[in-house]
Amino acid sequence: MMKKVRLKSALFATISLVLGGAEAAIHANSTGSATLTVVAASKSTKSTFTTCRNTMQNCLVTLTVMPPNEGYVIIQNTSDVDAINVRATLPVEFSDVNQTSICEVLKARESCSLAFAPGSNRTQPHPQATIPVKGDNTGTVFFDMRVIN
Repeated sequence: MMKKVRLKSALFATISLVLGGAEAAIHANSTGSATLTVVAASKSTKSTFTTCRNTMQNCLVTLTVMPPNEGYVIIQNTSDVDAINVRATLPVEFSDVNQTSICEVLKARESCSLAFAPGSNRTQPHPQATIPVKGDNTGTVFFDMRVIN
């Protein structure tokens, strides 16, 4: 059974390389870690999303300084293991931006949204920064965020 799991992971990695799989993913291994992929990010309106798969650049979430305004990034668990406590880690400079959701248990083969909003105090513009996303039992994937006027 273990050989089949390893073979499947190796095959997935090979297919990803052949198809130009530049999506941000860390593949499952025999230690029970989950695989995350950033699959989409919200555009300037929360009802519009940009797909991030098969691109060489990170997804970009853009917030404006004045609420009401939210940005989203969709995270997919592409493994057969549930991912636990999936959340973004915002840089210190983004202390005026709130992460309004986490994915406490991201079931295998399912997706969830991480949401971000300007803080209650006046949020300042921030240049684009790379934001890591990680769970207790996952590798790290990334997306970009900026805050504009």
